[in-house]
Amino acid sequence: MTATLSCRGPDSAAMPPAIRASVDGVRGTRSGRSRRQQREASMQAVSSFETTDGVRLTVRESGPRAAPVTVVFAHGWTLDGGSWDDLIAVLGRSATRPARLIAVDCRGHGSSGAAQAGSATIARYADDLAEIVGRLVPDGPIVLVGHSMGGMAMMALGERHPGLVRDRVAAAAFLATGAGRFDKSIDRVRGLRTALPVLLGLGFRALNHLPAPLRYRAVERLLFGFGARRADIERTAGQMRRADPRSMPRFGVDILDHDRAAHLDRYAAAEVLVAAGSRDRLCPPSHARKIASRLPDATLVVYEGAGHQLSFERSEDLARRLAGLLERVASDRTA
Repeated sequence: MTATLSCRGPDSAAMPPAIRASVDGVRGTRSGRSRRQQREASMQAVSSFETTDGVRLTVRESGPRAAPVTVVFAHGWTLDGGSWDDLIAVLGRSATRPARLIAVDCRGHGSSGAAQAGSATIARYADDLAEIVGRLVPDGPIVLVGHSMGGMAMMALGERHPGLVRDRVAAAAFLATGAGRFDKSIDRVRGLRTALPVLLGLGFRALNHLPAPLRYRAVERLLFGFGARRADIERTAGQMRRADPRSMPRFGVDILDHDRAAHLDRYAAAEVLVAAGSRDRLCPPSHARKIASRLPDATLVVYEGAGHQLSFERSEDLARRLAGLLERVASDRTA
């Protein structure tokens, strides 16, 4: 791997003044972009996209369609495309080049349609991403950014659509995700695999029906690290309540079975960022290190004190790193 970095929060406190200024949105004139252009870059248009199997997905889009680079964001289990709002807003202000930014609500999540029978899988998530790229972004370089299950869908994209990854993906960011099976003990307990969807469904419903203070406390403990903002906890809990309770258990089982380390080499030609939070209870940094070990040129970043919700907890630093990726991809295209 290129580098192993440990970044301490809060984000902006440790940044040099020039970087902090860009994150706070005051570097617009220095980069040649007016404040109006920055605001327009972070404004999102919401539309509907119908997949080949008839599921309507909600797509959030910002930035010019003619931009030289498109970023496609894939969110994690039980969340939705709104989990990228902070990062997209900062990226729209801080990137020195315009980019088209697309965030989708995975089927069964957010305001997208429910997953049909047998389609609440990481493989189908990857197929949906391939359809979105094929129809909405038919040409030009792409940067893929995936959090948790979204990162797994990126790996499945390499498995199921290797040509798309080879020909179109110039850079990729795997955030708080893993490449191998998370719990191999499931099959050792007789009957557990059969009962697992029911158990996950009961747990998901129980969490969402807790009184708000208890629900927020549970979400904070499970998903966040040190210093979590109350607004971020509430937004995360709200997204979880909007997820389809029938689809979540099936996705959950598929996450536990996910094993696609062998397909990470599809991203060998892309510039890759791998990031994890040191306090992540779902995908600890060992998973990020495994991904980076398969991609020797990847940059590995471990955020000290952060949990699983990196797009909330470390949006500023991630936006800065993604802005660098976009700059390099755009420069390569015009060279």
